[in-house]
Amino acid sequence: MMTLRCTPFTVTYSEFPSRLRLAGELDMQTLPVLDRALEELLDAAGHGWIDLTGLTFMDVGGMRALALAARAMREARRELHLTGAAPNLHTMARILGWSHIFQQ
Repeated sequence: MMTLRCTPFTVTYSEFPSRLRLAGELDMQTLPVLDRALEELLDAAGHGWIDLTGLTFMDVGGMRALALAARAMREARRELHLTGAAPNLHTMARILGWSHIFQQ
C-alpha cells in the first residue's frame, strides 16, 4: 500500500486488486498527485478501481484525468470502475460528455 499526499488531497494505492482511494480536494494544485497514482494503476495488471467516496471537491482537471485513464484502460481491454461518486460529479461528467466513465 502506498499513500501520496498534497494537502488537502490524499491518494492511497493498494496493489491487489489495483485500487485507488481518493480523499480531500482534487484541483489544479493537487492534480499531479492523482496523475502519479493513475500511472501506477495503469501500469498494474488487470482491472482498476477508484473509490471517490472521500472526495470533497473535484474540478474539471480531475474529471479529465479520470476520463483519460478510463479510455486508456478500455484501449488495453481492461476496465476502470469508479465507485462512491457524489451526485455533483455525475452531473459534471454528464455536462462534459464523459458520463461513460461512471458506467463501467
